[in-house]
Amino acid sequence: MATKDALSLLEPIEVEEPMDARAGIRFLQKKMSIKKRSITLQLKDLQSDLASSPKRSRTALRHKSAALKKVVSELRGIVDEALELEEDEEELIKLEEYFVREQSRALIIIGEVDEHIEERLDEASTSFHSGQTALEQYRDQERNRIRSELEKIQAQARITKELEGELNSKLEQLDLGERAQDFDEYEATLKNPPLGVSRRPKTTFNPTEWMESTLSNNLPNTFHAPSPSRSSIRSEVPVFDGNPLNFMNWANMFESLVHNTHCSVAEKMGLLRASLGHVCLKLIDGFTNSPADYGEALKLILHRYGDPQELRRAHLQALRDIPRVRDGDPKNFPSFADGIQGHLRVVIRLLPRGDGLLTVLMDELSHKMDREHFFHWDNFAKDLEEDEKIHAFGDWAMERARRDRYFQSDVSEGTRNRNKLKAQVNGIESKPVDRSKPCQICRGMHKEKNCEKFKIAPTPKKREMARNFGLCYLCLESDHYSSICPHINTWSCRKDGCGGSHHSWLHMEKDNTKEVGPSPKKNDSSVQLNSVHRNGCLGVIPVLCSFNNREFMVNALVDEGSDTSVVSESLVTKLGIRRPKKTAVRLNLVSKEVDQHLSSVKFDIRGPLSHDRSSFQALVLTQVCPNLKPLSWNKKKNELAHLEDLPLMECDQQVDVLIGLDHGDLLVPLEVRKGGPEEPYAMRCKLGWVVRG
Repeated sequence: MATKDALSLLEPIEVEEPMDARAGIRFLQKKMSIKKRSITLQLKDLQSDLASSPKRSRTALRHKSAALKKVVSELRGIVDEALELEEDEEELIKLEEYFVREQSRALIIIGEVDEHIEERLDEASTSFHSGQTALEQYRDQERNRIRSELEKIQAQARITKELEGELNSKLEQLDLGERAQDFDEYEATLKNPPLGVSRRPKTTFNPTEWMESTLSNNLPNTFHAPSPSRSSIRSEVPVFDGNPLNFMNWANMFESLVHNTHCSVAEKMGLLRASLGHVCLKLIDGFTNSPADYGEALKLILHRYGDPQELRRAHLQALRDIPRVRDGDPKNFPSFADGIQGHLRVVIRLLPRGDGLLTVLMDELSHKMDREHFFHWDNFAKDLEEDEKIHAFGDWAMERARRDRYFQSDVSEGTRNRNKLKAQVNGIESKPVDRSKPCQICRGMHKEKNCEKFKIAPTPKKREMARNFGLCYLCLESDHYSSICPHINTWSCRKDGCGGSHHSWLHMEKDNTKEVGPSPKKNDSSVQLNSVHRNGCLGVIPVLCSFNNREFMVNALVDEGSDTSVVSESLVTKLGIRRPKKTAVRLNLVSKEVDQHLSSVKFDIRGPLSHDRSSFQALVLTQVCPNLKPLSWNKKKNELAHLEDLPLMECDQQVDVLIGLDHGDLLVPLEVRKGGPEEPYAMRCKLGWVVRG
């Protein structure tokens, strides 16, 4: 009986043992499935990074590759646990095949990552922030490298110090009145140092190497007297004014005409002082004519003005100071191309290939071009890598400038022929333009804006003179129009807070601003603005107007009651639009018709929240709705629940554009918001939300 009870106790254990092993295998299979999904996701992520543009950082790729290796290692551990529990031979083979298959998938992409990183070893690192571990490894590597180089330099410095002591002891043995060693023998000693003294190989041309070598050697007290021919040439040494851009030229000339001659150190020191400007001369004040002071003076000058970073910064600043290329000026781009060549090639030589500063410089130079040349360059460089563009830009600019000069010469020749033909037809002789031409008002030798007759004339007379003599309305010069005035973005009328695009001397009151055509009567002008004084919303919205890379945000009045769109003169001037001749236009007012001579212009218009531009043509008037008062939407829309969430913008400036039904496609309602009785409603059109009521 006891034996039977004992066997009954053992039976559940014999049944449950394979069940526990099978459950363990199922649990491990779930873990293997999770690891498989993790491997799949990491494989996709790495494949995306390898194909991405711009390229991902090498440090990030190393981290992801290491993470993938870690998952594969964890999968190996799970498979080993399953092999210990599994007893079926077929299942054991399936587990091994499963792991080999997943391992092969991972190893393929890991190999691709390693090849990708190896190909990019020459690139500058940009991913120090990608991980703390990578940053610490980089610091350790740099620390070891610097320590190794420092030990080499210290060993070389000890040997050089010993050589310096030997040479100093030889010089001390000579009497002050005796002549020092011959310069050629001394130079041969420096060129062929004793055994054990190493010299750094010349891998690149260094214009200031003679100054650096002078610092590490003690010059003798005297040398042979200079020859007369060399003394006469020495007068041609330029004076260095402290500009880093001129330092290399001065250093090369001084080395050739002074430093390498057989003259005494005292004479070299005197010529050094004579070749320095007032600012630079302060640097070596107090030095004597001794060899030690001569070497120390060269050391100070080299460290102060010969720093490669200062030189690079000076050339970069010179490139940034080159003026932009003006649209429509055929002579401007060749001047731009010539101005960048020398500075650009020096900067490329000073910076390593792929440096971030070159990319920034390329972006700045491309934005200095006008629209036509920018599109040509963009089309030319579309197949180039980012680090190749700056190297190709200089040659491309020279070729484009050569082409522009060729066509410019043809245009100039054609213009001269046409002017000559006109002169013959009209019976006059064509004469060259005199740059020092007299005043057109009084024939005195001064500019028109400095003429006393012009200054004392009343404002209407001043405007008439400016128009008759072709003066710019903004700066009063006679060689350009106000639409292309170089001061168009910085100058404006300062009288009574006008802010208009005209000179303060040409400012007129509102009732006198009409220049051409009959002035509308008081009751006619009030027809256009008779709704201004109502306590409601007239549909004023902000819009973006653009022309030739210039874009301004202005206020526009949406008026379906007008069949013609209008734009203000001030906006046309800001956009730099050259207006055509005025034509006769009949304006249909409420009370009668009025004939005026007006210009018509065309530009692009879009809403502030849209990128879809539309062509917009309108008549040009002096002002558009001058008495329209702005409405504060920050206070108004909070009182109206149906308008509270709309992106309404403040319209706190004057209205410069009136949009009529001739551009009805811009005013088609796309959505409408309405409130209660006597509350304003909102309409969304192509230009944005318009509120009325």
